[in-house]
Amino acid sequence: MPLQKERKLYLELLRAIAIFLVVLNHNSAYAYYLQVPQLPVRLLFSGLSALVKTAVPLFFMISGALLLPKEESLGDLLKKRVLRYALVLALFSLVAYLLDLQKSGQSFSLYFFVTRLYAFRFVDSYWFLYGYLGYLLTLPLLRRMARGMNDREFLYLFALGLVFQGMDLVTAFLFREELYAEPSFTLVAINYTVFYPLLGYYLEHRLPARCLEKKRVWLSFAVALLALIAMAAATEVYCRRYEDWSTAGGEMFFWRLSFLVAGAMYLQAKALFPLLSARGLPARVLSLLGSCSFGVYLIQHWLLMLSGDLTAKLAQALGVYPAALCQALAVCLVGTGITFLLKQIPGIKKLL
Repeated sequence: MPLQKERKLYLELLRAIAIFLVVLNHNSAYAYYLQVPQLPVRLLFSGLSALVKTAVPLFFMISGALLLPKEESLGDLLKKRVLRYALVLALFSLVAYLLDLQKSGQSFSLYFFVTRLYAFRFVDSYWFLYGYLGYLLTLPLLRRMARGMNDREFLYLFALGLVFQGMDLVTAFLFREELYAEPSFTLVAINYTVFYPLLGYYLEHRLPARCLEKKRVWLSFAVALLALIAMAAATEVYCRRYEDWSTAGGEMFFWRLSFLVAGAMYLQAKALFPLLSARGLPARVLSLLGSCSFGVYLIQHWLLMLSGDLTAKLAQALGVYPAALCQALAVCLVGTGITFLLKQIPGIKKLL
């Protein structure tokens, strides 16, 4: 598989990590902390669950880093990007609908398919496609915004993100009742389709070179670790206080400081880039994994279901969490292979 010229391998590495975290978020590893009785170990797995939540921010950051600097007409954007993702959403939703019909024995309804495609989603994880389509439609405005902002304004935006995403963690420790900021008040600071693309653009194109020095990269690692600890601790406080030991209650804080963790991961991958050769087998493997990550995302729902029984048997021998890690790795590898083969079909390559 030939490498494209000037392909940024650290972005392929981040894509590969992100899709692995996506799969972990959809299997039994994500909520494993709820099954751990020992407090220190539970906090560890709670922190890992918070780490999993950086997957979607990473994808939006990578997109912002690559798409916000581009020059393209509105017509090209609508034809090459918006139409592509709309077709992918419709096609794979249709596959999900047909499979559901096969199980239920009901007949096909075009009206039901179209209305549900517009108002709901056929696969839960496809919420990302709806969000990404919204992001693409606003891309011309975001490009003007990104190019027009100075460094101080970028830092102001990130400060807003820190305040609004971190405030609920603070209130979890200070107040005994559930106290959260009004969502309409915090939307501008935490919106996936605005905040994370701009963060990726800044880290890729505006970040001072001194921030990639070893000391500062290690500092970013420490900040990310503290953020994970804070999210795990807030989750523990909430679950104990309200006796809500469910995934709905537990995941409440897992995304609050995810931009700090995702940003640190981006910095560390970018700093690691000089250590990755642009040639040879490692570069080709990273390129393959990264370029197939979107296809893995589209089919991982079915691969997880198909491997569920085997994973349950594996869990009896290895334990739940190791088995879940093996399942996630297998889904990513098998999904990469399937995506690579699908890309050989004319017309499909442009979609995937």
